[in-house]
Amino acid sequence: MKKRLLLLSILFLSFFRIDIATARDEVRVLVLLSLDVTYPYVKSKVDGLAFEGTRNSKTILLDIQSLEDERFTDADKLHSYYTAKAEQLKNSHPDVIAVTGSPVIFSFYNNYLYPLMPDVPMVGETRIVPENHKPPTYSFIQYHQNIPKTINMALEITKPKNIYLIGDATHPGSRLSMKLVEKSIPKGTNINIERLDMPLNDLIKAAKDLPKNSVGFFSLIFSDGHGNRIVPENALMKIAENVPFPIFAFHETMVGSGATGGVVAKGEDVGIQLVKESLLAVESRPFNPPRIVPAISSILFDGHFLDKYHIKLSKLPEGAEVINITPGLLDKYWYEILAIISLIIILSSMILILFHFYRQRNKLTSRLSIINEELEQRVDDRTHSLLEANSALHKKESEITHLMLTDSLTGLPNRRYFEDEVHREFKRSERNNSNLCIAVCDIDHFKSINDFYGHNVGDIVLSRLARCINETVRQSDFVARWGGDEFVIIHIDSDRVTAEKFAKRVLLAVEKLQIKEIMKAVTISIGISQRKENDSLKDLMERADQAMYKSKTEGTNRISYK
Repeated sequence: MKKRLLLLSILFLSFFRIDIATARDEVRVLVLLSLDVTYPYVKSKVDGLAFEGTRNSKTILLDIQSLEDERFTDADKLHSYYTAKAEQLKNSHPDVIAVTGSPVIFSFYNNYLYPLMPDVPMVGETRIVPENHKPPTYSFIQYHQNIPKTINMALEITKPKNIYLIGDATHPGSRLSMKLVEKSIPKGTNINIERLDMPLNDLIKAAKDLPKNSVGFFSLIFSDGHGNRIVPENALMKIAENVPFPIFAFHETMVGSGATGGVVAKGEDVGIQLVKESLLAVESRPFNPPRIVPAISSILFDGHFLDKYHIKLSKLPEGAEVINITPGLLDKYWYEILAIISLIIILSSMILILFHFYRQRNKLTSRLSIINEELEQRVDDRTHSLLEANSALHKKESEITHLMLTDSLTGLPNRRYFEDEVHREFKRSERNNSNLCIAVCDIDHFKSINDFYGHNVGDIVLSRLARCINETVRQSDFVARWGGDEFVIIHIDSDRVTAEKFAKRVLLAVEKLQIKEIMKAVTISIGISQRKENDSLKDLMERADQAMYKSKTEGTNRISYK
């Protein structure tokens, strides 16, 4: 009996230990955000939370909640919303609460969530530690130290006469940031300090007239000043496009969105820190006062704005990271430079070889000076024949190149030449977003001309029509023989209206063409197509060909567009 009881006790304790171990391996983290993930910095922070949560040995269950209280303007309705939200979050039974963002989210935690869950540890991430934080607070990740570092760095780089604080004083987070910036500016700098706190459109207009010897600090803008929400990164980019001086910021996502640089907190690193601090909070007791953990920061610059404001890389602090760097001449043209160097080496080698042979020739000439005139004449004749052969070879090479790219009958560029040219012009049109039209021309009833008059007359018709078309279009247009009785025209930098105008001229010129070898007028059918967005070259050519066949089926001697 005692053995059975002992065995049951061991089994019970074993299961109990398994439950405890399972519970310890699973941590529920309630994450409270002041803004939703449509804001790039918040999304970066959430990415860091998810990354650290998945790679940790423990099972991290993240419940990410954004306050989304911007839609409430009535105080009673906002209170009701906060109360209901707190009750909802209480039912999630978190092991730890991570609060991150503006003072609004900490106020919600203190006044609504803390009374419902006073024993759940809390970790926070903010610019400055709230004075009225509650006892379960374990630690705060703090990044306000980025502000004085950024200000000192910006003043050292730009040496400004004016400082402009750009922000939205109606938003608690932006208002706090502006105060911290103003407070962090060194005293006695004899620099004019002004706030730019106005509706976004008014701010952009005012920014154009501000003095160049200035620097700006961006403290986030969440509204356009007329009740419409705006992403801070988008607001900053609009401002940066109009101000005549660099703007510095304190968040990673602002650099690359208008900010020249800053000592920035990277959202992903902050998210990783939040998960680590949350796990420590579960395993430890609250500190009094809470532990202050500096946010991981980086010195980040945007190369585009460094170039715009002529800030040299040598002025940047050691360890600074630069994005969007404009490539130098060596990086940009390394292939061309390598080709030129290779060519120089080849030419130099050839010159040395030629020089060597020249010296050898002089030696031989000296040694053979006693040879009679007949031998000298034979050498001269041989040299002359070699020069003639070399000249003939070069001439033959030129003729072969011409034959490879030219239609022998009409003298126009052939299909191979056309394919190279149309591919190049199509890429240029895509790159510059310029107009490009293709016109396919087909001789009407050409088979009957060949059958009735013979192929010799058909060749004459092809040759005369080729010359007529080439002389009718512009010099900038490219005419080629496509094959058989078809010709193709590339109308460069031309829209449909221009292409159709010249197509009508071609129709009229061909119709008036008199060919004495045949007894009737010759006509052609033309199909036109203009490059559209997302077109491939194949799409453009197929539409032009289809348009030409449409002209054929509708009666010939006409123009169709597709």
